[in-house]
Amino acid sequence: MKDKDEKKQKRFWFFGRKKAEEETEVKGEEEITETEETEEEAVPFVEPEPELEPVDYYEFMETTSKKMEIHKARVAGSWGEKRAARMIRDDANALLGIPSRLEPFYSREFKGRPCFIVLGVLYAVCYALFCLSFASNGPFGIALSLISVVGIILSWLFLFLLYVGYPSVQKLLVKKVSYNVLSTIEPKEECNRNLIISSNYDSQYGNHFKISDKFRFWIIACSMFSILFFIVFNLLRIFLGAGNTTVIAVLIVVSAIICVPSILVLILTFSLNKNKVEENNGFSTAVAMTVARYLIDEKKIPSDMRVSVVSFGGENAGHDGANAFVKRHADTDMFKNATMINIGDIVERKYFVATVDPVHKHTFGEKLVDIAKEVAEAQGIELTSEGKNFGVLTGYAATAFDKAGVDSLTISARDRNPFREITEENEEISDVVKDIFKLTVQIVEKISEE
Repeated sequence: MKDKDEKKQKRFWFFGRKKAEEETEVKGEEEITETEETEEEAVPFVEPEPELEPVDYYEFMETTSKKMEIHKARVAGSWGEKRAARMIRDDANALLGIPSRLEPFYSREFKGRPCFIVLGVLYAVCYALFCLSFASNGPFGIALSLISVVGIILSWLFLFLLYVGYPSVQKLLVKKVSYNVLSTIEPKEECNRNLIISSNYDSQYGNHFKISDKFRFWIIACSMFSILFFIVFNLLRIFLGAGNTTVIAVLIVVSAIICVPSILVLILTFSLNKNKVEENNGFSTAVAMTVARYLIDEKKIPSDMRVSVVSFGGENAGHDGANAFVKRHADTDMFKNATMINIGDIVERKYFVATVDPVHKHTFGEKLVDIAKEVAEAQGIELTSEGKNFGVLTGYAATAFDKAGVDSLTISARDRNPFREITEENEEISDVVKDIFKLTVQIVEKISEE
């Protein structure tokens, strides 16, 4: 029991600092007599800063992650996501001692990875029309084949515009309400700079097949490439006709071998089934909040700096949360001379810093990347650049901020192998979470100094 109490009293022993004991003042009771005061003699009331309960940082992060597990399947716009948003708001209120709020926005179903399901279904419809075209050797058959060609081209174009976030295409999708959770530590003086610490709490859409991201990328890429062969098959059908039995047999058999597996891959690789959802373990959100609490405890926030902690909803639906946040606050003081640190997935002992968003063809500023690598090297962490080689198919939340003029940085800890997870036999919080926590804290301190 004694060891447990001592453990709870320890905070940031890895920085070699000792928090000074809180001093308490006992004021004697004084008699207040009723006297007349002029307005000039009245002392203005200054609201005292809230007294925060002592907290064990690691214990808070572990507890928050476990509480997030209660709200399963937090996909964009779901009830699980809404309940998790309220939980994060309440925990942020208690941890930081400041009002936290929910900011609603619309997220769209089938954005992000699920858009491949839409393409697969449309691909299947076009393939069915192609097969039906052989039932007639006349104009009707040719018309069906032409509709199939036009349909698959429009379907692919729809997917591409949807994937890159083209606004007009998104309006065709069903919209649901999601929430960003925002806590703001206001500056004590006039605000001259802003720090935004972000994360996301929504779940990824699931997969029917437990395969690595890299292998999944290639099978989807091959399935997309098969569309070109499908267009060729339709053109052959149009120009060669359907009168030759041999031609019909060859086109149907070869197209079935190439197109049918591709259709199944597109439809079945990703899943909207709640039982298949890849849960967000909540560590990134817990780390973001705890970093803010550390800055308060250690008085590391410059008097002219505003610190905002935001956890995005709907991020796995085409970064709807980040885009909505930027749209809402881009013209406010929050984006004035601002720096953003986005904490991505924390699921494995491989550390990454985003340098390029390959989807949106955006390169992040080298200054923050260099700072992150410098801090990581000092801590003995190997921080690998991400985006230049294989990259990330869905892009980054930080892209919208960077394009809005906010210097942005994304750090994460993950692996391409889905079978490897953070596990600790002693049930204590993983060293990976501690490393990301320390890395974020020291990056913030470096940014504040500069």
